[in-house]
Amino acid sequence: MAIDTAPIDSADRAALDALTARISALDVRPLTEDAIAFGVHTWVYCNQHRNVHQTGWCTVSPRDKLGLGVQTAAAQEKCRDFGLALHHDRTPA
Repeated sequence: MAIDTAPIDSADRAALDALTARISALDVRPLTEDAIAFGVHTWVYCNQHRNVHQTGWCTVSPRDKLGLGVQTAAAQEKCRDFGLALHHDRTPA
């Protein structure tokens, strides 16, 4: 297959620039460690934050997280069922 080395005209340049902008807007990032371990956008209990959040939210190691196996905010109730401390559930001393 021969490579076309002809100069790019302004219409081709505009189309290429538009395509490049659309690809950049996708904001595709590599998966985080916890997303690989637990799944993308899966809720986890983070022992460092003492809170639940979705994978990819923080950089704490998956070793310090517990996968909750849910895809919704029901994760907080699951943590309470397990007896895990949640940061915002603390009562003032």
